Amino acid sequence: MSLDISKAYDCVNLSKFSHTFDRFNIPAEMSSWILNFFHRHVLTLESESVAVTGGIPQGSCLSPIIFDIYTAALQMLGDEKTAIFQYADDFLLLSFDTNFDNAVRNLSHKANAFYERCAELNLKFNLSKTQAMYFANGSNKRLNIKINNFDIRQTNFKKFLGRYINTSLTVHEHYTNIIKDTTSNSNGVKMITSVNGGLSSGPAVNLYKALVRAKLEYAGTTACHSAKYIDKRIEICISKPTAAQMLGMYCFNSQSHRVCSIRGTTL
Repeated sequence: MSLDISKAYDCVNLSKFSHTFDRFNIPAEMSSWILNFFHRHVLTLESESVAVTGGIPQGSCLSPIIFDIYTAALQMLGDEKTAIFQYADDFLLLSFDTNFDNAVRNLSHKANAFYERCAELNLKFNLSKTQAMYFANGSNKRLNIKINNFDIRQTNFKKFLGRYINTSLTVHEHYTNIIKDTTSNSNGVKMITSVNGGLSSGPAVNLYKALVRAKLEYAGTTACHSAKYIDKRIEICISKPTAAQMLGMYCFNSQSHRVCSIRGTTL
């Protein structure tokens, strides 16, 4: 089950931190410094300023660590039949058992306990975006799970941290979607790096690396033990000539003549 928390960092209640810091044996001086750092920070845009008295700021290198400490009580729900995975404010709750009904009951119990602990921590649980999946090859069993009397939607497909996951845990769908996304991004790079104008070769190559190659390389690392023909699809997609790769050549117009440069050499 993927668990969605809305505006997680904004909902952090700093007054609850003192007990959490004590539980982790964090020195009092350090906990006082952290609370002072986050208390009443000011946001400024041009001549306008506003004081923020709650939550922790997005973008601070300290915020993810503090949020992990703040949500430690959620991790304590894990046991021999339950695993909880967390990356920042993204959570996955996994229930497993040799008996299907036992696994579903456990998932329902843990999900409702998770909801209650989120309420205690002042975190807003978005039930409409919470999704459940049943991992089994070719099975279409229904989970029928409710959290706080709200029916949780069951899905056969989920994107989590850039990884496309389906109920049979195969990599084909992941690779297919990654190639589709990167092909679209690659076409976008080509449009803004045309031969007659647009970006020069340096920025164009950097744009290609950020929007296309990075996704493809990540796709390979997330399924490194897949079949060779699947990896071959990624290799072919990476090796396809794109405008960014070929943009060792770019052209631009001047008042008197056209200048073309191929890999830094003016022609």
